[in-house]
Amino acid sequence: MIVRRAFQLLFFGALLLVSFLLGSATDVGKQLMAAAETAYRGVRLVVTPPPAVRLRDDRYADVAANDAATQRVRLLAPTLAGPVLITGGRHRFLDRCPGFVGCVALEYDRHGRFVHAYPFRPEAYEAVSVPHGLAEPVGYGRPLGFNFAEDAEVFHVDSYSNGDLAVVLFAGLSWPPFVGIARIDRDGRPRWFRADDGSHHWLTITHGGLRGVGAGLQDALVAPGYRVGEREMPGEDENIWLGKLGDLTCTRHLIEYLYVIDGDGVLLQRIDVEDAVRDSRHAPVLGYSNNPCGPLHLNSVDVLPADGPYGLAAGDFLVSLRGISGLAVLDGRDGQVKRIWRGSFYGQHGARVLAPPAAPNLAFLLYDNWGSEGEYGPGRLLLVDARSGLERTVFPNPSSPATVQLRSHLRGGVSIAPDGSRALVFATEAGQAVEVDLASGATTAVFQSLDDVSPLVDAAEQTAQAYRWSMRDIRYVAAASGRAASS
Repeated sequence: MIVRRAFQLLFFGALLLVSFLLGSATDVGKQLMAAAETAYRGVRLVVTPPPAVRLRDDRYADVAANDAATQRVRLLAPTLAGPVLITGGRHRFLDRCPGFVGCVALEYDRHGRFVHAYPFRPEAYEAVSVPHGLAEPVGYGRPLGFNFAEDAEVFHVDSYSNGDLAVVLFAGLSWPPFVGIARIDRDGRPRWFRADDGSHHWLTITHGGLRGVGAGLQDALVAPGYRVGEREMPGEDENIWLGKLGDLTCTRHLIEYLYVIDGDGVLLQRIDVEDAVRDSRHAPVLGYSNNPCGPLHLNSVDVLPADGPYGLAAGDFLVSLRGISGLAVLDGRDGQVKRIWRGSFYGQHGARVLAPPAAPNLAFLLYDNWGSEGEYGPGRLLLVDARSGLERTVFPNPSSPATVQLRSHLRGGVSIAPDGSRALVFATEAGQAVEVDLASGATTAVFQSLDDVSPLVDAAEQTAQAYRWSMRDIRYVAAASGRAASS
């Protein structure tokens, strides 16, 4: 193993030397440099530092750069269903966070007016790390030269009732890419940071409603997460469904969990989701997984606000399992699987619960990445009835704006308004989101992750058009304590 690693390092070192001799300014040199930087499971071996900002030519929108800030929110109805947060990150929304590396998120009121910016202070996070909890070390493969202040990025957010944010952080050259969760105040200063739980994707601040560990907490945080490990698999006689997954000898198996974390960053509960599925009567769905090294790909969690069919109870967990294109509900006390739904949706993200009186029955809203028209079709906002499994496409529909297509191959999500009347659905790769009236299907607002990026690029690359970043997240703001959240 040591000898093989040495040969690999020598090879990539030679590759870097060749690229350097060719000249990093040449196309061939740039390609070789890029290959060497990302090779060998994320180990970064660099001769020259990468550019601070890498922009794609196809991301410039037909909006004047000077109008970028005013075109981020466009109302098609008198008001939004509630204040919203648009997630930013490094180099994003610098007009609202001058002097910082970017904004974590921007807050807008119901009238689409800018209210507040959360500055991104990545240099401060590691100083407030939480050293205690139930999780084991993740075993991340950090790239050589990794620097939290320079490499950490913002992925998703959710809001606490006092205006703080929970922030999921990632770094593109790490494996896995997610580096943990932080809680920041309204000035962007971190109160705590957790790097030991591998938290990723769509976390949820419950604002009450848990029935197990953490019951009674106003601001408990529930997050998908994983650690990298060598999972000891039972033999074929012990569980025949394991054979459906193939070899199962992955040296970097992702063991997926749900975490319950209190407001101070202390981990209260950890549920092994993969074990819960394998030990249930629904274990055959593992045979549909497209990835034996991470068979479920848990990408969101929500908490049921009301009881439902099949013994579902308020406080249970709804999870989106992209790897099997399914939704599951886990018991909120012991984590056992109660039921799994699979339908026409495929590769879905961001499943949320819609409960009466907002809907006739308990139902689930999700962003269906591929299911509407095959692998690369436009995404859709899909409603799934919990009892019958019947589906209804809420967006797009004949009244939807023709200029908005929420096409996103890998990511996206949903946020439901506090009164249940509308929902936000976003397509990460499209850089857009819409607010939709759930009863009529009418589009009530359009959001774009726009910026004037001319200060970030070389003079030769400056453009008069606005640049559309990916839309990593958009959420309704939590019910506020002492803030004018509904103005």
